[in-house]
Amino acid sequence: MRARRVLVMAVLLAGLGEALAAAAPASSVRVTARAFPEKITVGGELRLVLTVERPRDWAIDPPGPKTLRLEPFELKRVERPAVPLSGQNRVQETYVFVLTAFQTGDLEVPAVVLTYEDNSGNRAATSSDPVPVKVVSVLKEPAAGKKQPDLKPIKGPVSAGFPAREILLGVLAAVLAAALVTRRVLAARRSVKPDPESLLPAHERATRELGRLRQAAFMASGKSKEHYTGLADILRRYIQRRFGLPAADLTSAELLHALRGQARLDTPVLRLAQDVLETADLVKFAKYAPPSDVTGRVESALEEAVRLSTPPPEPAGTRK
Repeated sequence: MRARRVLVMAVLLAGLGEALAAAAPASSVRVTARAFPEKITVGGELRLVLTVERPRDWAIDPPGPKTLRLEPFELKRVERPAVPLSGQNRVQETYVFVLTAFQTGDLEVPAVVLTYEDNSGNRAATSSDPVPVKVVSVLKEPAAGKKQPDLKPIKGPVSAGFPAREILLGVLAAVLAAALVTRRVLAARRSVKPDPESLLPAHERATRELGRLRQAAFMASGKSKEHYTGLADILRRYIQRRFGLPAADLTSAELLHALRGQARLDTPVLRLAQDVLETADLVKFAKYAPPSDVTGRVESALEEAVRLSTPPPEPAGTRK
């Protein structure tokens, strides 16, 4: 009887050990997902940033187009994963997926399921939480519960009834004030010497600004946010000078939409500008840690966008 009790106890302990071993991996792998931006227009792009934290000696099956099920969103491309961040016993990996959607409403990017293997060869799966995303139409619609305002006829002019003498004095005072302000503005402009660089064409100024940004060596000191903010700002200033768009006051999505309306702009330039702006936003707002090859690609995209959109030089003899 005693031997049987010992055998039963051993079997129970073995079963408990197997249950604990099966439950342990799920608590050792953490998966988080973020979408950027959280609001897009139909057909627009968003990036799903998947962060996986695992023990150093565990293996993750990398997610890819064949394993992802993200309906109603469509996977456009998978960007190269960032360089893993390693601690003493754990590793953090980041994957970036570019998605789009062709239906409107409050949607959800489904949970991403990941399969992994622990150091004993046991395989299991875990998943991220669904991520809410709002997809809106490109057409502006009236707010819920509100109707379009009725158009009312324009009323005719109303007589003010002011005496002619007072009107004449008011006009003369306004003219004198305008003349005084103009005189002071012109005097101030004559006293300030313009910066020689401000007289250069937009493409030359962008090239100089990029050179100064590289000399700052932000990436070498781990300041990727400062470097990518500088790249986006250089592109925005170039677009404002080259095309007259208020680039500094627009979001990346609004600026790209405005660029699509430029008849003189080639499609490759738009794609290059999109790469610069969206990667910079990802670094600034989604804490994306880009590897060195991505940084080189984005800098080259900025240079190529400027080069392709630079107007051709005027033929000799055409300048007046």
